Amino acid sequence: MKKIKTVLLFALLITLSACSVKPENVLVQMTDHSPSQMMGYIIQSNGKTIVVDGGTREDKDALLEELKKIDDDNVVDAWLLTHYHKDHTGALAAYLDSGADDLDIESIYYDFPNENFVATYEPNRLEDLTNITSSLEQHVSQDTLHKNEAGEKIELGDTVIDIVRVFNPLITENAGNNSSTVYKIETNGNKILFLGDLGLEGGEQLLSESKKEIENMDYVQMAHHG
Repeated sequence: MKKIKTVLLFALLITLSACSVKPENVLVQMTDHSPSQMMGYIIQSNGKTIVVDGGTREDKDALLEELKKIDDDNVVDAWLLTHYHKDHTGALAAYLDSGADDLDIESIYYDFPNENFVATYEPNRLEDLTNITSSLEQHVSQDTLHKNEAGEKIELGDTVIDIVRVFNPLITENAGNNSSTVYKIETNGNKILFLGDLGLEGGEQLLSESKKEIENMDYVQMAHHG
């Protein structure tokens, strides 16, 4: 069996500023611009640009700057959100709330619990949910928003995104982190798994229901920032 290369993507940062010619295939891990932890990735492969989460509100400007370095057209073909916590969704919410038109965001993918679920099982993070859902509802057309479904496959040219796992309302322990969508991205001959902040309970569900689907990954973003 192929050796599984489980890699902390904290070590995988491709710096573009030193490059005079834009590379065709890029994976960038964003760094934080506030005291908070955060998670944000940019992938570009064969002309298609993907953002995973993006970080806090304070990370917005750095994220936009990096995207402009990578893509002359400033198009994000798919913005993938793992879960509603502000250290993952704040940058997108801040950009949308600003009214700026720096980016052309083709599609936003997410699956969040409803307010009643969060108010019951993680009330201290209810504001995180209402901030991002309000920004999406007020500033993004319905055609751009896509509610994730487990087993869904998204094709962007040569890049394929599989939605392996979505929010499970039966898991109420560590509710916000365990609501994370799990994305598998196959691009440029590599398989990358994004776990978001998936907790123990969600991880056990993932292994129980989708173990074969996530075997032999080339890179794994470790849950809860490693």
